[in-house]
Amino acid sequence: MRKRILSLVMICGLLFTMTACGNYNIEDGKAPPQNMEENPFTKSEEDGSLGFLSHEEASPARADDQSVLPYEYNGGEFTLDYQFVSEGKLDNIGFLLFLDGKPQAYKVN
Repeated sequence: MRKRILSLVMICGLLFTMTACGNYNIEDGKAPPQNMEENPFTKSEEDGSLGFLSHEEASPARADDQSVLPYEYNGGEFTLDYQFVSEGKLDNIGFLLFLDGKPQAYKVN
């Protein structure tokens, strides 16, 4: 009895997939119109750029070969002179500080 029900379900499923994947042609005159979206990048060039953001450490400690030295942290409060410049339509800017992949609390003067 179980084999008959299973084979009946499989036959019905096979028939369904065969009819769903049959030839389906749409004539060009009956095809729905295609919506052509405007390229958002060309639109922003016409209106001007959205903005510009630059950020960096104010005066990084450098080695003799001009590479930036790592920071030393010995516990307590860590102070970093940091600067950023923003121009344009940048209304809401926020920064997150991560240490070992975990967000850290910070304060700004």
